[in-house]
Amino acid sequence: METREHLEKQIERMTRELGRMSHEEPWASDMLYLMQIPGCGVVTGMTILAAIGDIARFETPKALASYSGLVPGLEQSGVKLRGKGITKEGRRELRWVMVEIAWRAVKADPHWKKYFESLQKRMHKNQAIVAIARHLYRQLPCCLQPWSDLRE
Repeated sequence: METREHLEKQIERMTRELGRMSHEEPWASDMLYLMQIPGCGVVTGMTILAAIGDIARFETPKALASYSGLVPGLEQSGVKLRGKGITKEGRRELRWVMVEIAWRAVKADPHWKKYFESLQKRMHKNQAIVAIARHLYRQLPCCLQPWSDLRE
């Protein structure tokens, strides 16, 4: 019981520290826009910023998506093409945080809940949540690009 209380105090202290850091540059301007994504909080937003780093190093949104490993794989043999699940290449914590954000968005936002239910009719719930995470991940370049029209 003593260990659990100690761990809870550490988690609370780290969450406060992340909250403080999120209000300081270089993260403050990006956090303002990341927090607009449904399901994104302080800890998840800071995890995204830490994992991505400088977004300008990605030439296209597709390159950013590949970096997370949330893109579907493709198996080729001659003329046969077979789709696979997500590649799981790239940053593991980025994939994890996007799936967590997707679960929170499905629980809190009616749009994402409706979309999740429609996806769940034709696929497993884990596949549906990864599809939603991929959709949410596509919003990141718009939030983090300094030249984006959406930031004005």
